[in-house]
Amino acid sequence: MNKFILYILLVLVLFSCNNFKDDKSQIIAKYKDQILKKSQLNELVRESNYEDSIIITNKLINEWAVNKILIEKAELNLTAQDLSSLDKLVEKYKSELYSTAYLDALINSSINSEIDTTEIENLYKKNIDLFKLKDNIYKVVFVKIPKDFSDISDVRNKLRNFKNNQKFLDSISYRFSDYSLDTNSWRTENELKKIFLFLNNQKLNSLKNYSFLQTKDSLNLHLIKVIKFKKIGSYAPIDYVFPTLEYMLINQRKKKLKQLIKTDLIKNAIQNNELETF
Repeated sequence: MNKFILYILLVLVLFSCNNFKDDKSQIIAKYKDQILKKSQLNELVRESNYEDSIIITNKLINEWAVNKILIEKAELNLTAQDLSSLDKLVEKYKSELYSTAYLDALINSSINSEIDTTEIENLYKKNIDLFKLKDNIYKVVFVKIPKDFSDISDVRNKLRNFKNNQKFLDSISYRFSDYSLDTNSWRTENELKKIFLFLNNQKLNSLKNYSFLQTKDSLNLHLIKVIKFKKIGSYAPIDYVFPTLEYMLINQRKKKLKQLIKTDLIKNAIQNNELETF
């Protein structure tokens, strides 16, 4: 019996030693009685933006150590009043994080995200002075056609009168080197210059004044037609500022819903005798 008990004790000791070794192998750094484990370091690595794993590992270990040392020094050297004030701030911040996260979750799960055209229009009219353009904006269509294209003159004329010839141009678009017949997108002058690298200020002025531009390079003829134009300082069209209006509308709904939720929380707490005011 005694030999059996001794055997059991020996196994337990060895098992404990192995566990200790395993636990110790997981430790990356130690400052006094505080340790940094591999799992904690891996989490820090995932949250960082560094590419070099060795550099980031050393940096994160050093940051962890500095943080622990500074906290220790702060607790030893700051006044009791300072520490108390900091503890209150930490508790307040934690409380705000919890309540804000839960309130946001309630709002996001309940908010009506459907966009009503009438609401958008009313919001636009009510805030019209916010939507003065800071740039000239354009709606343009264009075609890029090879120089040996057989019907250049016909394509040019039809593009000039785009409204009546959109379907035709679309039907022969496979013959173009490049094209866009999109009439929905507004573009600033800088955006046009990025699309059309040949578009200098002189050519841009020509496009603005005549609503049409043609220019050629060694391989292709470029034809650009202005469908709509809005001048800097004028009111932005509603479709141009639609994303902003959509954000404003949803934000207004969130504010109203937040206040409603807060009111309901107070009301329910009082009804359930969970909240009393004196």
